Amino acid sequence: MARSSIYVGEIAHQSPIPNASRIGNIIVSGLIRGADPATAKLAATLEQQCAFMFLHMRPAASRPAAPRVEDIIKVTVWMKELQRKPVNDEWVKMFPDPASRPARQIMEVPMEAGVLVQCDFMAVIDESADMNFGITLSNRGVLVGLCTTRDLLVLADAVEASRSMDSVWCGDALFVNRRARRADAARRGRRAHRTGAARPGLHGLVRAAQSAGLRL
Repeated sequence: MARSSIYVGEIAHQSPIPNASRIGNIIVSGLIRGADPATAKLAATLEQQCAFMFLHMRPAASRPAAPRVEDIIKVTVWMKELQRKPVNDEWVKMFPDPASRPARQIMEVPMEAGVLVQCDFMAVIDESADMNFGITLSNRGVLVGLCTTRDLLVLADAVEASRSMDSVWCGDALFVNRRARRADAARRGRRAHRTGAARPGLHGLVRAAQSAGLRL
């Protein structure tokens, strides 16, 4: 399985290594430190370095082929002196939902000069998040008398409310085809009225149905 490198210009390493590397749907980052993006220099205080460190996690997790913040499953933090509060303050900002936070480990270790905190992360990409699903609801059932216009719209509403589909399209040839309008009106005991140009999509279907005098 091929490996791909992820580079982030603002926090690029001086050594010949990427900011993160990906194989399949797994991504592992390199070290992320608290450098001020305006100066590329380490911030003076631990609180500032923590803020910048978490700030840099976001671009590292939003480049093409990179994960979203929601895909991060493990964060490891190294500190010169163990102080959890500055890390926790930024942690709850990035991961506000207690039911959906990655695992975390903090370790106190000797650091390079000026470095007070640094981290890396591991992420598993949810590849299904890039896929879109839609459904087309044909009006043929109305044309042959198997369902009514109302049935079609109720089903479209149910699809729109479902998280399983990203979009729904209702065929609106019903309101262009004069024979279909007459057939639907005859079933309802109502006189069909001439409609204007049909409009695509569910809202166009609703407007055309209302202008046609159909009972929805």
